[in-house]
Amino acid sequence: EIPSSLCTIPTLKHISCNGNDSLFPADVQTNSTTILWCLQIQHEHAEKVNVAEAKCEELQSKASAAAEKERILEEQLDALKNKLEALEAERPTKYLERKKRFLVIKARWKQRFCRVGGILRRPARAAKVKAD
Repeated sequence: EIPSSLCTIPTLKHISCNGNDSLFPADVQTNSTTILWCLQIQHEHAEKVNVAEAKCEELQSKASAAAEKERILEEQLDALKNKLEALEAERPTKYLERKKRFLVIKARWKQRFCRVGGILRRPARAAKVKAD
């Protein structure tokens, strides 16, 4: 096999492949221009393939890094969800319900009764006391 990099040598003008039928057909074996042109096409193709393979490897490494980052973030998210569930489970719901009920009763109590002369009385009675 003739290396395709031979086409990059500017001083190479003549190349012969006489007697080597596996590389080129018999009528092309003595045509240096055609042989160098074929080598140039092969060389350009190999360069394009190398560039594409390098880009593919780079993208694959980026994809694996992104997948790893996603896995780490999902683990962190799961840990936060578990922590949130644990905090929700620890929340004193009964206490909060009773406190809310107490505050509602207290507010109603204040609305029903008012302070007159230091004694709690109903608002209607307070008006009668003032009128007397």
